[in-house]
Amino acid sequence: MNTLNRNEILEMLAAGTITATEAINLLDNPGKNPPTTQLPEEDIVDHTATEVPNPPIKNDSDIDILKSNELAPDPFQIKITQDDLQVTKVNGQKPRWLKIRVENMTTGKGKVNVSLPLGLVSFGLGIARRFGAEFGDEENVYEMWQMVKDGERGVLVDVRDEEDNEHVLIYLD
Repeated sequence: MNTLNRNEILEMLAAGTITATEAINLLDNPGKNPPTTQLPEEDIVDHTATEVPNPPIKNDSDIDILKSNELAPDPFQIKITQDDLQVTKVNGQKPRWLKIRVENMTTGKGKVNVSLPLGLVSFGLGIARRFGAEFGDEENVYEMWQMVKDGERGVLVDVRDEEDNEHVLIYLD
């Protein structure tokens, strides 16, 4: 075989008939003939993910324990799923805001007026749950979260503090 031009060498490299090292040698020494050996074709192995097998269950009592854990709600832990991020509609409309109002009861002047998107509230509760924030009164937090999930509009918390002379109102709108 006569000397090869640059394009032919690159085509042989692309086709896999020569290695990169051999291609470099041919490009550096244009008068040299290409090697006659071909690279062995490698088998392409399909690597697909396999399912993780379920752990073996030893007896029926293990099944009962698993079932009891699945069915028993845990009122002290807020579990936020993908479905919780979309609040269901009630009467054709769904609440979009968690509103917090604090005002002085004597003057009626507002101290705090905050509106939070429900998506942000659910995100915050999910972060708090994941990173171990402890709520002082877990049952009430869980109950309020259920109201949010159910799409109920209205007052969640209405507190009149006579000592500090404040009225706190938290509601869904």
